[in-house]
Amino acid sequence: MTNHLTKIPKTITIPVKGIDYNMGIFNYILRLSLWRPREVLKLFARVVDFSVSCKKSVVNDEALRRLLAEKGRENIIQEFIKEYEYAFENLSEVLHHFDHGNMVVDFEDFCKKLSNIRFITSFAYDTEKNVNNRLKILYQLGVVGLYYDEKIAESKALGHHICFVFNEGLYPLETILESKTPTRAKIIFNPALQKTLALEYNVTELIGDYSWEYIQENHVRRESIRRV
Repeated sequence: MTNHLTKIPKTITIPVKGIDYNMGIFNYILRLSLWRPREVLKLFARVVDFSVSCKKSVVNDEALRRLLAEKGRENIIQEFIKEYEYAFENLSEVLHHFDHGNMVVDFEDFCKKLSNIRFITSFAYDTEKNVNNRLKILYQLGVVGLYYDEKIAESKALGHHICFVFNEGLYPLETILESKTPTRAKIIFNPALQKTLALEYNVTELIGDYSWEYIQENHVRRESIRRV
């Protein structure tokens, strides 16, 4: 793509609280895809189509960002929610309980709200009485993650202070649920869901801006664990 579709910008500018952040296009697509390979490929295909159809010498950064954001929102509905409709019958309803909320929320407040939401699933977890299991399901599906202060994440030997199942695995959440001490983490919604749920971006950093080095190291670490 870099060699033959030179009209496509290598980075996309994202404004957050008055500050413009530049994110590599691959990282931006990861951010919209729940790190699911087929969604990554579909979004890249949309970028290529847009580039070919664009008559200008350079693809407009803002237009590309809006196009991908809208396509990412469609993917959440078509590829994610519909995929789980038989195993998690009311997934869409559960998600929309959080419409117009914040991207990052207090852990205890989130669990309290979760305790009043019914899950209709065929998963092996007991979700009727166990709120922790409801949280586990949402975490395992990549709907929510954990948001730590960077120093706390470092003290816990985590690779990144924002933990989702696709980058830091289940370990961070399991550690919290097994611990008898209050957690220092907050709940963070996947940025891929921001448009779908109309979430308020209530943090000053760019969520999902993992460095290429981290992505590579994360892949090597997970492959090593898999082999062991």
